[in-house]
Amino acid sequence: MNRPIKIFGLQRTGTNYTWMLVSHNFAEIELIDNKSSLLGSAHKHCVPPNIVRTIFSRGNLVNLGVICLVKDPYAWIVSRLRLAKQLDSPQEKEIKRYLRAYNCVNSSLLELREAFPEYVYFIRYEDYLYGEARVLADLQEHFDLKASRDDWWTSAYRTKKYPEVDKAHKFDPGYYLRGDYLSEVSSEVLQLVNEELDEGLVGRLGYIQMEV
Repeated sequence: MNRPIKIFGLQRTGTNYTWMLVSHNFAEIELIDNKSSLLGSAHKHCVPPNIVRTIFSRGNLVNLGVICLVKDPYAWIVSRLRLAKQLDSPQEKEIKRYLRAYNCVNSSLLELREAFPEYVYFIRYEDYLYGEARVLADLQEHFDLKASRDDWWTSAYRTKKYPEVDKAHKFDPGYYLRGDYLSEVSSEVLQLVNEELDEGLVGRLGYIQMEV
């Protein structure tokens, strides 16, 4: 029986790329889309539905594995504004709405991992920037997955779901690791991000709230 795998994470955290990596590198799995007989209508960008906790609480008889994607809040808000084509004129109302989603969804993902660590695997977007192979090896060990190939498959092009907003620098790890993305937003936007962020959540995710 194939092992069902569900991916959760906000837009622009690497959910599509993770889907590609898992589907290309592991055998005997079933990636669950937004509508399935197992989880019903469970959209990957939303809070995991209660059915996930129910399955885990019953001893995970279906052997469900959940992969959660998170991203540095400052890099994420830049990516989210770019996706919405709002980088040039960011609106305070929209930024607040995005950050409410960031706080809500990521808090839920953390709670799920803390309650059922053996069934949940966390990936920080930044982990990929240091090399996908290390992430894939750790994921394989965590869920005891069977590799489908001798060498890990990765793609320098990531996903092309949004080609109109995925600029060349997005695929340069240094763009994020050096903090180059910060030049694309004003200090006023960064200050607003700080005001809306759940500081405790940021720390639990392994990030640091920036001083502006």
